[in-house]
Amino acid sequence: CGFSDSHNCRNFDLKVFWSLGLLMVLTLTASLPAFAAGISEDPTYGLQYCADKEDLSLSDLQPQPEDEATKHEKSQYFPANYGPALTAVVAHGLNLRPSKMADITSALKTLGAEVYQVGLPGHRGFLADDGSDPYTAWMGHLRATLCLASQSARSKSIPLVLVGFSLSGALYLDILGQKTEPIFKVDSMVLFAPAISLRFYSYFVKAFFLFGDEYYLNSWSPATYRWLPGAKMKHYQALFRTIDSLHHHAGPDYNIPTLVIIDPKDELVSPSGIKSFVDKHKLSNWQIKEISNKESTLKDKIHHLVISEEAVGPSTWKQIRRDFLTHLYQTTGLGDPPLPPGF
Repeated sequence: CGFSDSHNCRNFDLKVFWSLGLLMVLTLTASLPAFAAGISEDPTYGLQYCADKEDLSLSDLQPQPEDEATKHEKSQYFPANYGPALTAVVAHGLNLRPSKMADITSALKTLGAEVYQVGLPGHRGFLADDGSDPYTAWMGHLRATLCLASQSARSKSIPLVLVGFSLSGALYLDILGQKTEPIFKVDSMVLFAPAISLRFYSYFVKAFFLFGDEYYLNSWSPATYRWLPGAKMKHYQALFRTIDSLHHHAGPDYNIPTLVIIDPKDELVSPSGIKSFVDKHKLSNWQIKEISNKESTLKDKIHHLVISEEAVGPSTWKQIRRDFLTHLYQTTGLGDPPLPPGF
C-alpha cells in the first residue's frame, strides 16, 4: 500500500486481524465437543473381533452391485507376481480414490507381495454414504480387512505389513494402539505423509463444525485424485477423532519398524510434529525420509501427495520405491529385495 491509501490499508489490516481472531475463537469453541468425544473406547473392538470373522470374505466388504464407476475403487485382493513373500495391506487417504494407490500396489506385487488394497467407506470402496458415523465405518472396514490379511499371512507363515497414506496411517496406529487384537502381528509399516500431526491451520476447519455434520467444504487436491469434490464436516470430525485416539493410545505397540515418507513442504501434515511424536514415544524403530516433488508431472500438484510417480516425478518415485521395498524386506527378515534391473 502507498502512503496515499494508508487509511484504507489500516482498515483492511484490522478486518484481517478481527477475521482471523474470530476464526480462532470459532475453531477453539467448535473443537471442544469433538475433542471430548475423540477417544475411542468402543467395546465392540473386543479381543474376539477376528475370531468372530473367520468366515469373512473380501466380497463381504465390496459394494453391491458393482458398476464401472466403483469397480476400481472397492477393496480388492491382488495376488503376488510370485511367492508370495509378504502379505500387505494398502490403504488410502481421506477423499482419495483408492485406485490412486496403484503404483504402490504394483511395486509390492512385483516384489512378491500379495496385496489387500482397501477402499474405505464413503470412497466407493464399500457402500454409498448412508449417514453412518465415518469413524466407526472406517475402523470396522479396515479392521475386517486386517483380519483377512492376517489370516492369510498366518496360513502361509509370511510377514504382514501395512502401507498407508495420510488418514489410513492414522487409522492403522489407532487400531494398533487400542491393543484389541493379538492376531494383528504387524511386522513392518510404511506410512506416506501419515496424519499423525497436522499443520496448525489444518485445525481451522473445526470452525465450520458449527454449521453441522453435513456442511461441505470443497477440496483443493487434484481433481483426478479425489473421489468427491470435497468432504463433509463429519468426515473431518472422524479424522480429528482418529488423531486424538491414536495419541491417547500411543505407546510401545507403535514401535514397529516403520518408514515415514513425507515432503517437508507438506501442506497438511507437520513433519516436525511427526518427529516430536517419534521422540516423545521413543519410537526407536521409526525412520523418517523427506522427499521433494519438484519433478512432478501432475497438474495442480500438492506436496501432500507422495504416493505415485506422477505426483513426485520419475526419479524421485524410483528412489521412494526402492526405499520402501528395501525397508519392508529387510525389517521382516527377508534380506535385500530382489529388485528387477532398472527397478
